Formats: sequence, C-alpha cells, structure tokens
Amino acid sequence: MPKIVTLGYRNLPKEKRLEILERDNRTCQDCGCNEQAKKLQVHHILSQRYGGDDESSNLITLCTKCHRKADQQTVTDAINKTQEWSDEFNEEREKLIRSFATYSSGNW
Repeated sequence: MPKIVTLGYRNLPKEKRLEILERDNRTCQDCGCNEQAKKLQVHHILSQRYGGDDESSNLITLCTKCHRKADQQTVTDAINKTQEWSDEFNEEREKLIRSFATYSSGNW
C-alpha cells in the first residue's frame, strides 16, 4: 500500500472565502440550507492534507453539518464529487452560452 504524505493546513484568505460564498449564493451546496439557517464554511473538495489547493474549482460552500460529513470522505469520493460538481457547472455554462448566442442574434 502506498504511503500517503500529508501536508499542513493553510488558512484560506478572507477575500477568497468571501468570493466562494458569493459564487455559491451563500448556500450549502450539499443540503441547500442558506446562511440564515446555518453557519456556512468554505470546504476544500480535495483536502489540503492530500495536496488540495485554494483554487476556486477546489472550494465549495457547505454548512457545518455537511462540512463534517465531507471531511470524512476518502480522496476517491472527493474526486468523484468534484467531477459531479464540474459537470453541473459546465451544463449551466452551456445554457448561458446558448442564451447569449440567442440574444446576440437578436432573437431573444
């Protein structure tokens, strides 16, 4: 079995945390609760301990309960969840591109 090297934790800069909260509409991206209902946190999808970085694509807004649950996932689980979120993001992006193309052609 290969040895897993763990890295130390880094604090996420306040500006980056606010950027992710805004991007995610200040809503837990797992259970859907909002900031008024529960305390929200920014979660590293691929944990820092396994080399996860502070790029926006590796960060997601979760409530405290969902964050605890997510921290118990394996690396494979995290990679699969990242792909799932990425696919959802790409679908939304494509819808926006199609809407813009329709608008640009004057048919909107």
